[in-house]
Amino acid sequence: DDDKDAAHRSHRNYDNRRYYEDTRRHGRRALPAECARQVDTRRGLRTVLVARCLERNGVRTARLPDRCERRAELRRGVRTVFSARCLEKAGYRIGHRRALRY
Repeated sequence: DDDKDAAHRSHRNYDNRRYYEDTRRHGRRALPAECARQVDTRRGLRTVLVARCLERNGVRTARLPDRCERRAELRRGVRTVFSARCLEKAGYRIGHRRALRY
């Protein structure tokens, strides 16, 4: 069981390292794609980034534009998210992985 925890921590550290390398390469406005989710809204499917995931990946969500912050119903309840479209308009870039659908 300790090996499994160590492997999980190691994987998370690798993800964080990859995020920081991507940020250095592309500027401070790069955001991790693994935090992207698609949610069904009244206006159709929208891509959002989950705040808790961003924070676990080293992003200081308090520094993201307030106007991009939303609340969305995900599988585990209502969560704080950030609109991907709004963040992109504000100059942020989301990595290349495809968003999971919720």
